[in-house]
Amino acid sequence: MKRLAPAIAALACVLAFAAPAQAQQVVQLQEKALSTRLASTVTTIQPQCWYCTALTVTAFDIVAPSGTVSHNDAAWAAIDYLGAQQYDAGTAISQATFASRLANWNYEELPPEIRTYVGTYGTNYTVSESYWGYMSAPDYCNYGHFYMLIFNQARKVLTVEVSSEHEC
Repeated sequence: MKRLAPAIAALACVLAFAAPAQAQQVVQLQEKALSTRLASTVTTIQPQCWYCTALTVTAFDIVAPSGTVSHNDAAWAAIDYLGAQQYDAGTAISQATFASRLANWNYEELPPEIRTYVGTYGTNYTVSESYWGYMSAPDYCNYGHFYMLIFNQARKVLTVEVSSEHEC
């Protein structure tokens, strides 16, 4: 025990003077209507996935703070706004992976339509993905996939939710 006392004391000193945890930024979002073109695309392509039950796209303007916001903070703000507690801020994925995942549901038209909707800086964004799944009946499962796209330069956040069900 005498040998451990100096190590414990040193650890206590390090922890006492460790840098404080970085505070989460409060990101304020304002929901914006989708353009007629993007809303039409969402409605038109939703039935292309034979086992998908819903496709939802929501757009927001970043109201505050000014400047760059962290992807994680903006994602949590969107989740909180939508009341989508079944999701979290997700794991970072590339734009190509996002496009590929949507193509797996026959929604390959959506990424270019989102970029057109955002306009200037429409190709400069980060993406994260969160998902859930559960067995709703013997050998039958429900799934939800939630993508958060943060366009810092354009000051926009878009979310894409795909819900599906099929045998598992």
